[in-house]
Amino acid sequence: MLDNLIAEGNVMETTNTPAAAVANAVPATASCKLCTINLEKLCYQRAWWFRIFRSVLAAPVHVWSWWHPVDPKLYLPRSRACHGCLRFRKNVLKEESRLFHWLDSYMNPFFNYVRDSLLTEAERDEARRAAQEAAKGDAGK
Repeated sequence: MLDNLIAEGNVMETTNTPAAAVANAVPATASCKLCTINLEKLCYQRAWWFRIFRSVLAAPVHVWSWWHPVDPKLYLPRSRACHGCLRFRKNVLKEESRLFHWLDSYMNPFFNYVRDSLLTEAERDEARRAAQEAAKGDAGK
């Protein structure tokens, strides 16, 4: 199953993942409108405090996924560029926990507002293009 998904470009190949987790891997569930990873890198360069701000908001996602076990190895990203993105974990948590979904509905717009205040429209457009490319998977490049 995984070999077919990799061949179709729906998931990335991982060498560090235990065989059982890889065997149970499912295609990525994120439908990204823009590449947050790229935008965060720009924000890190522009504002010394942004890494702290993001860490404070990302910490509950990590804690919540420990509380509601989400094995990120089971939700492999479509592209190597997506490795490490919280989007996959957040999507699973929003499906699993109504409370998390409710909290995220308030915190995510706040995060987006702060992040977008540090970026230009052209940079956001480039992040949209990057998300479309990543959605094609590594095989789509």
